[in-house]
Amino acid sequence: MTLGRSSAIIVERVATPVRAMHGSISESWFKRLGTVAVRAGDAHRVTSDIVYDSVVALASVIGPGVDAAFNTDSAAAIRARAVVNSLWGDDLGQHNDFLSIPMTAHHASGDTVHNASGPPPVTTGRLVILVHGLSDTESCWAGEFGLLSELDQNDELTSVTIRYNPGLAIAENGRDLADLIDDMIAGWPVAVESVALVGYSMGGLVIHQALEAAHAADQRWVDVVGDVISIAAPHRGSWIESAVSAAAWGLGIAPHTRPLADFLDTRSRGIRDLRHGAPATHTGWVPPHAQFHFVSGTVTNEPAHPIGVLVGDLVVQTDSASNHPHLVAANSVVLGGTHHLNLLDDPATTGQIMEWITATS
Repeated sequence: MTLGRSSAIIVERVATPVRAMHGSISESWFKRLGTVAVRAGDAHRVTSDIVYDSVVALASVIGPGVDAAFNTDSAAAIRARAVVNSLWGDDLGQHNDFLSIPMTAHHASGDTVHNASGPPPVTTGRLVILVHGLSDTESCWAGEFGLLSELDQNDELTSVTIRYNPGLAIAENGRDLADLIDDMIAGWPVAVESVALVGYSMGGLVIHQALEAAHAADQRWVDVVGDVISIAAPHRGSWIESAVSAAAWGLGIAPHTRPLADFLDTRSRGIRDLRHGAPATHTGWVPPHAQFHFVSGTVTNEPAHPIGVLVGDLVVQTDSASNHPHLVAANSVVLGGTHHLNLLDDPATTGQIMEWITATS
């Protein structure tokens, strides 16, 4: 896809439903006002078409500059690409768009594992692999009280963060992650003794899918997986995605709001997968030797409070975050007085995860 085309697509996806809704509402009013108004409506339609077409055309003209700004290594550009990939990453990936984020593994230094200028600051045989969530990047782990700072101070552990396209199907990202880990371990400078997988939100679903994909492909790295930790992952589905799906259905009933329904229906496959949580392809296989842990949160100080039970951390309910469909025996911790976006930079979250990881020999 040529430089500038990406920006044009984004603008078109936003402008098209606005244009359609504008046209539907204005046309109904012109018809109500009589014949003369209908003629005025024809002129209005021509004028509005010119305006909307000009906006899309302008995006194509200025697009190369906008796309070039996206195509940098600045923190803002990387975060912006993560948001765009979350919304429409499946489409970007299908068209091999340069904005589509390839899955890569990163050392704490920021270098990718396969293209690093040198070995990571600490090279051990105990890996902790961190997988971010929707609209995030690997920087989500680097908060003041985040997990990266604690891992970097532990000489027995080596952290590796994953960057990926959240708009792709969760099952596809799981397969890609399994292959990436397999390749990474094959080239690791020392023998790998153990692997801990930590996934936040959507990342928690991805790591579970990676385990199953690795098992299906007979990849032996699953044999050294010691801990599998999910933080606010919607294993039984996200109520927000269910609400969006219901809203799209409802908006599609009325002609005036149908364009909004069409816009909501453009959301990525990755977002749609959050409605049910564990992908339909998930058979339930889990490594029998691994320890599984779940961290969830509630906005109420008391997790058992009815509001806390109802809304969880405002994004994922505790029942979904702490109950995997195929896991009965697992360690589960519910933190009160927090919310979804704050869980990763919560000292209680970091402390609990470090306790689990370091307890595994």
